[in-house]
Amino acid sequence: MMAAYSLVRVYYRVGGGNMSTDMSSSCHLVILENSETNRLETKASCDQYSIPDKKCLILENKDLQAHRPWDEQLIQRILERHVTKWNVDLIITFDAYGISSHDENHVALSNSVQRFSNLHDHHNPVAYALQTKSMFRAYLSLLDLVPTSVPFTFRILQAMFLSVPEGYQTSLDGKIAIPPPKDGDVYGDKALIVTSWSRHVKAQEALRKHASESSWNRVLYSSLSRYMWFNDLRRM
Repeated sequence: MMAAYSLVRVYYRVGGGNMSTDMSSSCHLVILENSETNRLETKASCDQYSIPDKKCLILENKDLQAHRPWDEQLIQRILERHVTKWNVDLIITFDAYGISSHDENHVALSNSVQRFSNLHDHHNPVAYALQTKSMFRAYLSLLDLVPTSVPFTFRILQAMFLSVPEGYQTSLDGKIAIPPPKDGDVYGDKALIVTSWSRHVKAQEALRKHASESSWNRVLYSSLSRYMWFNDLRRM
């Protein structure tokens, strides 16, 4: 998430109830960008994740320039158009702090998704925001998993010692339809995503595709950042 451009990840369900673990089949990546260099690097990064070119959408808009504030209503219209086109039912983006609070465009993107999500709440897809942490916690790597896991303690213990409640089973290939929980998702306001070692290595390789942004702090980020290992999300 340390890119100079702003993004929205949008998903559609595969097989009915659960998001597929195969990113290439369930993920659309929307990039708001106007740099040719970053466009090529982003395509290479998507390729690293086996995301088809048609699902790695890079939108170039003269009204979305890096050196000036973005029009939130314009972003909202772009989002609405592609949510409808792809039949999206899940959006993941930045929170109100934009991970790096100095990037106003990240914040504008978050505000736009928030407004879009609230506009027609019963029709629009669920939106989750990646939670921004302090600089200290951001570079604690896996050590920060301990305080981050606290809100999920009860759910983790349930998973360890009790059978999985009906509706919360996960299809490994995303192709088996599993009905959602009968009483709604009681955990629907938050999520914790932890990556495996192999996916962590793949994320580092994808990050290295952005060669134009290579710097000492990028190396530090890829090595120590907790965002490279796990992320906690909150429903917007």
